[in-house]
Amino acid sequence: MYNNASKLMLLGCTFGENLASRGGGGLYNDNASETSLTHCIFSGNQARDGGGIENLRGSSSTLLNCTLSANHATHAGGGIYSTEDGFVTLVNCILWGDTPDEILGADGGGRTGLTTGVRVSNSDVQNGWQGNNLDSDPLFVDPNNGDFHLKSQDGRWDPASRAWVIDEASSPCIDTGSPDEPVGLERFPNGDRINMGAYGGTPEASLTPQFLLPMPGRASNPSPDDGADNVDVERILSWTGGAGAAFHDVYLGTDGDAVTDSDAADTTGVYRGRLDSTSYAPSEALEWSQTYYWRIDEVDRDGRITTGELWTFTTSRPPKGRACFTADTGVWVDGKLVPISEVAPRQSICRTDCLGTIQEVQQHTGIFACYDLLLESGNCITVAENHYFLAESGQWVSLHELKAGTKLKTSEGSVEIVSVNRRPVPYVGKVYNLRITGSDRYLVGRDVVIVRDH
Repeated sequence: MYNNASKLMLLGCTFGENLASRGGGGLYNDNASETSLTHCIFSGNQARDGGGIENLRGSSSTLLNCTLSANHATHAGGGIYSTEDGFVTLVNCILWGDTPDEILGADGGGRTGLTTGVRVSNSDVQNGWQGNNLDSDPLFVDPNNGDFHLKSQDGRWDPASRAWVIDEASSPCIDTGSPDEPVGLERFPNGDRINMGAYGGTPEASLTPQFLLPMPGRASNPSPDDGADNVDVERILSWTGGAGAAFHDVYLGTDGDAVTDSDAADTTGVYRGRLDSTSYAPSEALEWSQTYYWRIDEVDRDGRITTGELWTFTTSRPPKGRACFTADTGVWVDGKLVPISEVAPRQSICRTDCLGTIQEVQQHTGIFACYDLLLESGNCITVAENHYFLAESGQWVSLHELKAGTKLKTSEGSVEIVSVNRRPVPYVGKVYNLRITGSDRYLVGRDVVIVRDH
């Protein structure tokens, strides 16, 4: 921008990656121009003099809560260069990482390095500036990618995720602006004093670190609710994170005492890991009609842990409905493939390893819709009404949810489904299912597909 004998007010503007062959890479003020800048950012601009800003021939610039960083001058004044009776006033500003210097003044005789006409207060200037100013790394979040928000252990705005996040350190520019300037729109906690830099006094100002709780608060609002029953076996667990928590240690199991006593050194599988999100999808399929216990420990950035409450829920029963096979369906009994209509109680369900003993052969007579399940091996399994198969993922899946491409678990690996077709004519006669002692499954067909009992 080039200003000639003008009066200009700029609010919330960004000057980035501009290039001038002579002076004022971002902003050039000439011939007694008067420029007022508030909440502005100058970054990556280049010129011979005044990589960010140059004031020439009586021009003046007043900067309130502005940030200048990574600007470059091949001669002098990487951030700001003020010549020939120019004036510069900076309040609550940050000048950091400009080269070869941050601010340079010069008189008409060409003498540089003068501070006449340059007033800086309550600002952070690299390599220092006289008065009540800082010379400390402002801890920008990501200056190389244009994010000049200040890091904070209590929270700072992340424009990428549109959320408040917590950092491992806090900027010295938080709550160190001028006590004479109002905090403006800074959200609480704000320390009742404005921040330095372009976001001071705005809703995106980083939060005051001394308001950190001594320990992170407990996790709350579990979902499913504590004591809930009839919970779907595919339910994702979620909760509300405690105040000050950066991470969440998840514990889940069927033994309440084990979940209560476990810690992050657990090797039994109760400890499920440290997450940065407030939801967890169990890695294994939850069992039907099973009571589970879970706990969330909150962890702050320093690794301090607040132990969570013990919560519990019970999963739902298997869906109701007749789950049966036609009479000639083969099942593996005592190491042999036998029609399901010919098996008897007390026989063993096994091919090589025993899964359990047949407790009951359930028999139903009537008219049934039948489905042919064609497998990639060329074998076919016929199901009457419905049944539940163990998928390769470890989930029990209803026949009516199976489709081509789904892989079913077998005793020796998996087999892929080619098609699921309903027969046009209903089946009339007897159908069978098995109740197994000591197991929830038995083996069907030449491919040794695993199905659920009763």
